[in-house]
Amino acid sequence: MHGQMIHINPAVGMVMVRLSSHPIASSAQTMPLSIPALAALADLLRGREE
Repeated sequence: MHGQMIHINPAVGMVMVRLSSHPIASSAQTMPLSIPALAALADLLRGREE
């Protein structure tokens, strides 16, 4: 709610906590930007394993 999020990706050993105060209490406003960013971070961590 309001942009707060905990994301855990055990496949790459990533835990991310986002604390924010978005004016609209809807994940529909924040998730379209967050999902590609999380995927990019996971890809970056996967690259370190190789």
